[in-house]
Amino acid sequence: MISTRVGYTGGNTESPTYKDVCTDRTGHAEAVEVEFDPAKVRYEDLLKVFWETTTPLSSTARARTGHAVPLAIFFHTSEQQDRRAGVKESLEKARRYSKAIVLQIVRQ
Repeated sequence: MISTRVGYTGGNTESPTYKDVCTDRTGHAEAVEVEFDPAKVRYEDLLKVFWETTTPLSSTARARTGHAVPLAIFFHTSEQQDRRAGVKESLEKARRYSKAIVLQIVRQ
């Protein structure tokens, strides 16, 4: 891992606060951007961590604070989009979760 950056993405409010985002009226999603060296960390391993630490069964997930937040994976390249969508499809086919996975996959 080279670096991470946290914040909010999407939405229609400039520089929203956490409290603003929790109202579910700004259209933002909480986000973590991960910069990594693919020679040291496989992209698939990052996806694995995401899927193992997330329960993507509704259009919003409950943050640890109890607030609902939109759930999405953002990508930068078509290759990343294909890999993320492929993992989602594999999990759905394997019936890893009891309900349908509702997750946005969005170009950043």
